[in-house]
Amino acid sequence: MSKYDPPGLTARSAAPLPRRLSVGLAAPLALLVAGALLTAAPAQATDDAGPPPDWEQVQELAAYNGAMQAFEDPEIGPVIIFASDYAGDIDDLRHPSDWTDSAGNTPSSWPTPTTARSVLFTAEQITALEDAVHEAIQPDGDTTYNVTVHYDAMSDRVTAETDAPSSVTGPLADEYAGRLVIDTSTDVGPTPRACPAPDGPTPTGDISDPLTQLQELAAYNCALAYFEDPEIGPVIIFPKDRTGDIDDLRQPADWTDSAGNAPSGWPTPTTARSDLFAADDVEQITEAVYAQLAPDADQTYDVYTFYDGPTDRMILSTDAPASLTDPLLNTYPGKITLMAPPA
Repeated sequence: MSKYDPPGLTARSAAPLPRRLSVGLAAPLALLVAGALLTAAPAQATDDAGPPPDWEQVQELAAYNGAMQAFEDPEIGPVIIFASDYAGDIDDLRHPSDWTDSAGNTPSSWPTPTTARSVLFTAEQITALEDAVHEAIQPDGDTTYNVTVHYDAMSDRVTAETDAPSSVTGPLADEYAGRLVIDTSTDVGPTPRACPAPDGPTPTGDISDPLTQLQELAAYNCALAYFEDPEIGPVIIFPKDRTGDIDDLRQPADWTDSAGNAPSGWPTPTTARSDLFAADDVEQITEAVYAQLAPDADQTYDVYTFYDGPTDRMILSTDAPASLTDPLLNTYPGKITLMAPPA
């Protein structure tokens, strides 16, 4: 079998994986939009309803503009939520140049999603709350109780799904009343500690798109990146300090796509560890880039950075001058590839 082996990466093929449940959102939408508090019914996936046709573009707009989350509301359509301290203009989103979707199509126009800032959270506050939940339910990595934690943009709350008893969750519910929802109604299997979303092409969320399941595997196993290699197929890249067996990826159970469809099988990606990046390195470099080139959400320069799995480098696309970018290249030698933004 072919190996994915760019400089410094040793690749392996993973065994097939089973499925994981995608829990639906049951909380109402309560968003501050254009100065008014709107309430809408919860999103409901149906067997015959796939993602909207422009969903990839909505996700790209969210990522490109530094949003926290995007979702499709059944009443008002696509919605993008930003952190409460986001300093940019959420009514004038920037559109990436020369972007194509997963099928290679260039959009003739871009959607105009509803935008809002979180009423309750900065991005740092969400991370702090998620960490507090893990420390309370799984102190020092103890796995007596299972827990998954995520921010739910529709309700502007953090949700913790857990099998821990009320004696454990009660103090959390009291301390973070109005910001944290404790859900004990769903069976929660063993899960890793919350980790950043892996970088990779944006999938449609539909099971017919091979990237949809590949992204799920990468995220569930705390990978750095996923992508489709033209020679050997799906690839997942892990941090260099990953201690688990990348030949035996964790197995999500009862997973369904955005329309509620269960897969008949799973991809068997080639796997590799990064030569350069530990688990926290990507976030550290990303924060350093924005602190240097866009402090306090300054928009003087175009700045877009991400971890690129195929090259095992951070890509920094910016029009900032060398006087600003050179210190970053010197601080992180060999880890950043500098690119001019698309014309």
